[in-house]
Amino acid sequence: MSLASIDFTVNCQDTSKKGRLVAFDAAGVDQSGQLLLRHETVTVNLRPVKPALAGSNSNWVDVDTEAARAANGVRLGLGEFDKPPTAGDWPLSFNGDDTGLTALGFAISADDLKTALAANPAIVTAGGISSVIQSGRSYRITFATFGAKADFSTDDENNLLPLSSVSISRVIVGDVDTHEVVVVTVKRRPYAFCDSWTSAPAAAVVVTTVLNGSGTNDDVQLITLTPGCYDGRYSVTLVLPNWVTGDGGGTTSRTFVLHATDTEDDVLTALLAHPEAIKTDKNGIEVTGNVGGPFTVEFIAHQGNQDIAQMTYSNIDLAAPRTLTGDLDLNQDALSAFFDSITGNQADLTVELEIQYPGGSPAKVYQDTWTVGRDLFNFETMRPRTNASFPTNGEIVRYERGITDFAGLSALVTASGGVQCVIVAIAGSPRMWELVAGTDATDTASGIQRPDDFDASTNAYVWKSIF
Repeated sequence: MSLASIDFTVNCQDTSKKGRLVAFDAAGVDQSGQLLLRHETVTVNLRPVKPALAGSNSNWVDVDTEAARAANGVRLGLGEFDKPPTAGDWPLSFNGDDTGLTALGFAISADDLKTALAANPAIVTAGGISSVIQSGRSYRITFATFGAKADFSTDDENNLLPLSSVSISRVIVGDVDTHEVVVVTVKRRPYAFCDSWTSAPAAAVVVTTVLNGSGTNDDVQLITLTPGCYDGRYSVTLVLPNWVTGDGGGTTSRTFVLHATDTEDDVLTALLAHPEAIKTDKNGIEVTGNVGGPFTVEFIAHQGNQDIAQMTYSNIDLAAPRTLTGDLDLNQDALSAFFDSITGNQADLTVELEIQYPGGSPAKVYQDTWTVGRDLFNFETMRPRTNASFPTNGEIVRYERGITDFAGLSALVTASGGVQCVIVAIAGSPRMWELVAGTDATDTASGIQRPDDFDASTNAYVWKSIF
């Protein structure tokens, strides 16, 4: 089983762009659409957003989906929700008696279902059916007499196509003065489905002491933000011995407001505003780190080699992506049946994202078309080849762990190898490069890298960054 990962941001509110992604790649291409292979388990990172209010620092703000997530109200499915089957039949049984109910049509009407139920001996004995009301693919069956009734049952190994399920729920239990009501729903199984999600942690700041200062060690503290914090503020309170204004026997406290977008220089500049941070033009603080943290704060010079009180901290209005993570398992039975019914090695299927808050109605905030392929593709028709000797079933993607810069990518031989895509970690960030036909000059800024063995007449292929 292979493993894939999909990261996308979905606009949940702007009605003019409903159902469209708002994330774009470096080339400005909409990241809509995915290529999946059967037997994949796809890890999905979903970030619902809505347009920010006027005057905000960003165009989008995160939508809090925690209540919906906790109630399994966030559903992602490959295959439209609530779609009926298009062929076949399904069985039903009441109190173990399936007389006249073994092959109900995939699109049976409410009247025809009532007629079939009325002829079943076990249902006749139970007093009969007063009504069958259809809503979509659901049938609401009401018994004609009062009292609790026996169970309906079905067999999920039915003859419906595409593969479908029949679910039965008793919505009203009969008693001495109540008619029992049962709902039977006939609905396609999705080709892939996910409604179990893990929510990313809320934005927060934490300060920890990495190394306590002593007569030989400088005190080192770490400012850590929740990964992905992209906006907002937090505060730290720094207490330093009064070596500048006194003899070091006392302390002075100052509180500083920092931002999620601060660089290490920004953090250092803020902390150096403490009246005890600089003495005789020498800084008593050193800061290292990147935007978003963590920031390592080391107390040096006149503040070095002593135990500095750990900074206290507070979250003011930090914002981190409210990302949901789940596994989208492809339904192998449904996909196998689907591919048995078509010709070709791949097909486009509709994918939908539905969010329903407790007590509300479901809203389909995203719909797109994803391509699903059989286990084996003819990749020759999907990617450019380097030359005629390229193997039909060659290696498609290779992770080049030893390549860490653009020069290394250029040196990768392309004319005789079978690799069409490589994943490399340039500047510590994994990127995928695809071999495409072209004569572009080397231009790493726009994602084009010409290999060393490039030849315009015999090997006119270049590496192009695709993500």
